[in-house]
Amino acid sequence: MRFISALLAGALAVVAAAQTTGSQPNPFTNTAFTGIAAGSPFTITWTPTTKSTVTLQLVHSDTGNADDLKPVSTIKAGITNSGSFTWTPDSSIVNGEHYALKIVDDANPDEYNYTLQFPIKTDTQSAAPTSASSTKAPTSTVAPSSSTTEESSTTSEETTATDVTTTSASSTTGASTTAHSTTTSAPTTTSHAATTSSSKGAAATGGAKVGAGLMGFVGAAMLLL
Repeated sequence: MRFISALLAGALAVVAAAQTTGSQPNPFTNTAFTGIAAGSPFTITWTPTTKSTVTLQLVHSDTGNADDLKPVSTIKAGITNSGSFTWTPDSSIVNGEHYALKIVDDANPDEYNYTLQFPIKTDTQSAAPTSASSTKAPTSTVAPSSSTTEESSTTSEETTATDVTTTSASSTTGASTTAHSTTTSAPTTTSHAATTSSSKGAAATGGAKVGAGLMGFVGAAMLLL
């Protein structure tokens, strides 16, 4: 039982060291992170070990794991590495635990360090929702209306073209009928001409017969004389 307790204590010490030292430069010297609240100044202290400026960040872990720390905001960038900075937490920070401070060497971002995790008290209970634009969706519905109008216009043009074709066909049919009527009138003229010729032939034949009869009568009379 004592062995298990010792093992757990050693593991916790390793986790705490990992959270506190990071890659070892500019280690924090604060011994307590209690009572941090929005609007209340808090003095951050550390031991300067690099010569360039540094950046202080507020980070947070959703699980409490040091490997899960993610940036929340930049407290101050490019400050003189003096070993002290007074920070007043903003009221927009969400109330909760698992926050930590991170110090980064501006000349070499691979050199950084963390504090232990601590809670921050604020009146904000959840993060502000990310605004998203939703006004563009209805605009896309205009396109189908335009397509419908174009289709209607195309249909109208096709209908007009059909009407014109039908009219042309009707005109062609009428022309064909007229031509046929003109052609059939020719036999009527021919028949009339034939009738006229027959009448003249009959008249000539009758005249010939009368002439022959008169000549016969004259011949008979001469014989009697």
